[in-house]
Amino acid sequence: MAFLTCCLFLLLIVLVGYTLLSAIHPSSRITIIQLIGLGPAVGAGITGLLLFWASLIGFAPSRKMLAIIAS
Repeated sequence: MAFLTCCLFLLLIVLVGYTLLSAIHPSSRITIIQLIGLGPAVGAGITGLLLFWASLIGFAPSRKMLAIIAS
């Protein structure tokens, strides 16, 4: 069960990073190497930031919060 949770969290990080990169970076100028490198890095930063902001508001970082971020 822990392995599945870990895989889902890593998938969430990559998807959040790809989504943000697609929104802010022009698609005609991004290479696959940049996408592979920046996607997980940006995703980890944004996911951490969203969990931090949620904890400041008063929500405990949990699987439910990750599901909200994923949706």
